[in-house]
Amino acid sequence: SPTTSNPEFKKISALVIDDDLLVTRLVEQILISMGFKDVQTTRYPKTGLALILDSHNMGNPIDLIICDFLIIHYGIASE
Repeated sequence: SPTTSNPEFKKISALVIDDDLLVTRLVEQILISMGFKDVQTTRYPKTGLALILDSHNMGNPIDLIICDFLIIHYGIASE
């Protein structure tokens, strides 16, 4: 069945962090098709962390974070 947009999702901000560009774009498109309006993506853990901290410091924290565990576990040390 096709994905239907939920009006409640447009109020939710999301961040996708994955080093695989295909996965990042796929998840982004799925979230957009579900109705999410504010979807950010990055392939770099440090950039993701900066986006999380910046959004928090501006008083508008990211609501949903989807990330590859291994990129966070190994990626920050190797950047």
